[in-house]
Amino acid sequence: MSLPDPLPPSLSIAALAIRLGVREGTVRKAVQSGRITAECYTMDMDGTVLITDVAGAERDFWSNQDVVKHHHMPSASSPRGWSSVSRARAQLIRQQTRKLELANRERSRQLVSRKAVEAHYAQRVVTVRDKFLALPARFKLEVGHSTDSDLQILDRLIRDTLSELSEAQEAQGDTS
Repeated sequence: MSLPDPLPPSLSIAALAIRLGVREGTVRKAVQSGRITAECYTMDMDGTVLITDVAGAERDFWSNQDVVKHHHMPSASSPRGWSSVSRARAQLIRQQTRKLELANRERSRQLVSRKAVEAHYAQRVVTVRDKFLALPARFKLEVGHSTDSDLQILDRLIRDTLSELSEAQEAQGDTS
């Protein structure tokens, strides 16, 4: 007994839009205008469009429109049938778009320079270290009955702990 052939996989317009990285309305317009050919889809009784040839629909969608016009573009490896020039152009446009996005984010102060972050971090580390080293003197003010020996022990423990933290950071290679 042989099993019946499986039905071809199908996608809704919304699912194809997600797969392509565009809005559902964009795919709907592509179907209505014929940019996605009729061989790639069927219509249910209620008029719902089901994409039955996903690869063909993707190929039709990307090859029958201006690539530069759309923000979401396929990766350089898809869709099949793109020439190497088209792939290179698409990659160049993605890189230019990324560069502009980063420049805009930097101008709007959503990005900060690495040097500024490193300087701020270094200052915070120095401040924390200084606060820890000041603990024995603060402890002496708070607890009047502490001896010099107690303060020396506390000071040594704090310095040892700070040294251990510094050595652990150097061992991990985080000394940038």
